Amino acid sequence: MVMERSSQHIRGSVPEGKQVADGAGVYFYLFLCLFAACFFPPVRGFSEEWLRPKWVLAEAVGLLVLLTFGIQVLVACRHRGSGRRAFGWWGRVEDAFCEALVGVAFLEAVYAIVRMFRGGQEGMAASGTFDNPAGLAFCLCAALPFHACLWQRCPGRLWFRSALAVCALVILTAILCTGSRTGWICLALYAALWLQKQWQGHRMMKLTILAVLAVGLAWGISVVKTDSTNGRRFILERSWELVQARPFAGYGPGGFLREYMPRQADYFKAHADSGHAWLASEVYHPLNEFVWVWIEFGLPGVLLTLGALAWLLSGLFRRRDIFSRMLAVSLCACVVFALFSYPLKYPLASVIGIAAVGRMCSGMLGRGRMNGKCWRWVGMAGIVVAVVALIKVSVAYSYEYEWSRVARQALRGHSREMMPRYAELYGHYRHDASFLYNYAAEQFYAGRYEEALSTARECRALWPSYNLSLLTGDICRAAGKYGEAVRHYEQAHWMCPVRFAPLEGLYYAYKSGRQTDRADSVADVVARKRIKVDSPDVQRIKKEILEDVRHGEKTVPRDGMMKKL
Repeated sequence: MVMERSSQHIRGSVPEGKQVADGAGVYFYLFLCLFAACFFPPVRGFSEEWLRPKWVLAEAVGLLVLLTFGIQVLVACRHRGSGRRAFGWWGRVEDAFCEALVGVAFLEAVYAIVRMFRGGQEGMAASGTFDNPAGLAFCLCAALPFHACLWQRCPGRLWFRSALAVCALVILTAILCTGSRTGWICLALYAALWLQKQWQGHRMMKLTILAVLAVGLAWGISVVKTDSTNGRRFILERSWELVQARPFAGYGPGGFLREYMPRQADYFKAHADSGHAWLASEVYHPLNEFVWVWIEFGLPGVLLTLGALAWLLSGLFRRRDIFSRMLAVSLCACVVFALFSYPLKYPLASVIGIAAVGRMCSGMLGRGRMNGKCWRWVGMAGIVVAVVALIKVSVAYSYEYEWSRVARQALRGHSREMMPRYAELYGHYRHDASFLYNYAAEQFYAGRYEEALSTARECRALWPSYNLSLLTGDICRAAGKYGEAVRHYEQAHWMCPVRFAPLEGLYYAYKSGRQTDRADSVADVVARKRIKVDSPDVQRIKKEILEDVRHGEKTVPRDGMMKKL
C-alpha cells in the first residue's frame, strides 16, 4: 500500500506528456511482443517447432523489458535523484501488462476456435498454436483473471467493459473447446473465488452452489477420458517409486528422463498381463510438476518450491490492489495445472511467476530507504544482466538455427554430406539428448554404424527412451550385432508393450541371427496382437511379417523400420 499511494501521488504530480516521455507507454508494446511470443505459432528454424520458438522469443523480449527498466531507473536517478521515481508510472505499466495479455489471449482463442471448426480439426479438441490442448487451456486460464483488472479500472466506460465481456466469453469458450479437465477445475476455482467475493452474506447459497460445482466436476473427471485418468495414475505410481528410492537427494537435473522409462519397462517385465500395458507410451513428464521437482531435486527442492509459492500467494492476496490479487489468482491456475500437467513447459508460466516476484519486490523497494547510489546500482545491474543474457540467447539461437538447417538437409537424403557439420555442432550439444539422438540417427542413415552406436550410448546415459532403444536396435542389427539388437528391441517392447515396431525389429533380428524358432514365435505374436491405433505402418508390419513367414523368401531389410524424425 505504501508503494501504491506513492505511485498515485507521483502520477498526480507529473503531467501526462511527461509520463509518456518517461517511457511507460513503451511497456505496452514490449508486453504485446512478450505475450505474442508466449502464444507464437510453430515455425521452422528451430530444433523443435512448437515450443522452442515460444521460449527463444519470450526470453529475448523479456530481457528487453529488463533492459528498458534498467535504463529508466538510471534516467530517473540522473534527473530526479532517486530511482524510486521510476515507479511513478507503475500503475500504467500494470494496465499495459493486462491489456497486452488479454488482447493476445483473445486472438489466440479466436484462432483456436476457428481452426477447430474450419481447419480440418472437426471432432478434435482445440489446441491453437500449441502442441496439445492442455497447453492452450493453461495459457488461456492464466490470462482470464486479468480481465478483472481492466474491468475494475474502467468503471465508467461501458463500451470498454462490453468488449472485455466479449473477450472473456470467447476465451471461456476456447477453454471449454480444449476438453481439458484441468481447465474445468480452474474455471470452477475462479467461480468459487468469485462467489466468495460477491456473496459474502449468502453462506448457504454459496455452499449449495459450490457443492453442485464439486459434484459436477468430480463426475466429469471420473467419466470423461477414463483411459487418460488410468494412464496418469500409472505414471504417478511409477514416479512415486522413483521418489521412494531417493526421497532426499533426488536424481539431479534430467533425472526423470534418465530413470522413468527403464522403470516402466521393469514393471511390465514383472507384470506382463497388466491392463496398463494397453495405455503405455513414451513418457517425458510425470504430469505433476511437484513430483517432477521431487524426482529431480529431492525433498529440499519440493520444500523450497512450496515455500516460495506460499510466500507469493499470501503476500499477493494480502495486498489490496486488484493487479496483485489477479496475479495471485493466475498463479493459483498455475498451481492447479502443476498438479495434473506440465505448465512449466510453457513460457507464460515463467512470465506470471516473474511478474509475481517483481510485484512483491516492488512493494519491498517502495517501503525501503534506498539512496540514489543504490538505485543506480540496481539500474546498472539490470542493464548488464539483460545485455549479457541477450548475447547468450543470440549465440544459442545461432547454433539452434544451424542445427535446424543441417537436420533439414539430412532429411532430404544428404546425411553423409551433413556429417562434418553435425561433428561441428557436437561440441556445443554434446550434453543435449535430443541432438545426440538426431546425430545418432543420421550417422546410422549415413552408414556409420560404429559411430552411431557410440553416439547412441552417449544419448542413453542422458535419456534411455523408447525411440532410442528402437534406433539402437536398428544400428546393432545393421552392424551384424544381432544379440545386442535383440536386447534393445526387447527393452523397447517392455517400455511400450502395445507397439508393433519393437516386434518387427525382434523378428528380423532373430531371423538374421538364424534363430528361426524365435522369429516364428514373434510372428505368431504379431498375428494375434490387438491393434490400439491402426495406421499404415502397423498394417505394413503385419503384412510383411506374415507374408515372410508364409513364403520365407523375403530379404531382411538392414535399416529396420526407423523413420527420420
